[in-house]
Amino acid sequence: MTEQTDSSLAAYFEQDQASALDDAFTASVMQRATRQRRLALYVRVALGVGLAVCLAPMQEIALNSAEILMTSIVNIDHPLVAAFLAPINCVAGILSGVLLTLRTLHGRLISG
Repeated sequence: MTEQTDSSLAAYFEQDQASALDDAFTASVMQRATRQRRLALYVRVALGVGLAVCLAPMQEIALNSAEILMTSIVNIDHPLVAAFLAPINCVAGILSGVLLTLRTLHGRLISG
């Protein structure tokens, strides 16, 4: 026998400690617990279906964002220089630099 208790059942019994523990009260508690479990199952299924429906558009958005972020800012003809400057010669590099600067400034302003 386990010592684990269902927190929702415990909460239901604590809500109505004054009433007698008769069959009607126990049945209502069990009905509410079953309803809560069923609702949680419905929510999970709805989220799963929603994510499955939205997966293709979200993937397309992610791919388009990756293309935009990897756009070169300055065209460099020399391949060695282009490879060396690739991390900072793109929209993602500039964006990461701006975000790092904003985070540093925010940290300094907050910490005093």
